[in-house]
Amino acid sequence: MIKIKNENALKCLILFGSHARGDIDIHSDFDLLGIDDSKDYTVKDVGKVNFSLYSSSEALKLSSEGNLFFLHIITEGKCLFNEDFFSQLKSVFSYKESYLEDAIIAYFLAEKILEKKEIITNWVIANKRISWCVRTILIAISANNRNPIFSKYELASVAFKNKYSSQQSITLIDAKSKDSRDENILFLLTEFLIEYIYLKDKASKGMLYSKGIVSSTLLSIVNTTPVFYR
Repeated sequence: MIKIKNENALKCLILFGSHARGDIDIHSDFDLLGIDDSKDYTVKDVGKVNFSLYSSSEALKLSSEGNLFFLHIITEGKCLFNEDFFSQLKSVFSYKESYLEDAIIAYFLAEKILEKKEIITNWVIANKRISWCVRTILIAISANNRNPIFSKYELASVAFKNKYSSQQSITLIDAKSKDSRDENILFLLTEFLIEYIYLKDKASKGMLYSKGIVSSTLLSIVNTTPVFYR
């Protein structure tokens, strides 16, 4: 169960992802964004519930900067509480000039996961990050073309450019449903990175390692033990 320290501080609650779109399946997570001025940012993942919490100032800032996550929120989100703030969030949104940096960071992290596959001890987190990397690359490219897509079925239809079936693409996109090493997923991830190899050398490693998700993932997948929530 996810608890909020001060429930009265919650200013807005938004449902997004597959439950907002209506394309739910057995692998679907329950994704929520809360606005709470008690902190700038935090994320809680418990089982299939993903709860992101932002302050109103941070949420408005990121939306105005065209942040990829907030593009998802304003495009597909369903407001459960405080429609006025949600409208404000949408009104300040402005596309970034380019989303390729988001794709490059995800590509780099996916490469690192493959490089370290023989010493990974926490495949629960590693598989979640594989899903994140694949989805982020595809979403960022679609956003760069000003035609953002978020549904895994739409993403699967463009993932391999007909090299592999949509079902194989979904297997890769849904890697987060696995709690152990899966050779098929690792093979598909390798093939996927070949498809988007043009992203490989587009940024300095110094910039890439400065991104929190890269360093935190690499620290969390090696020499840690998975925690399973029931």
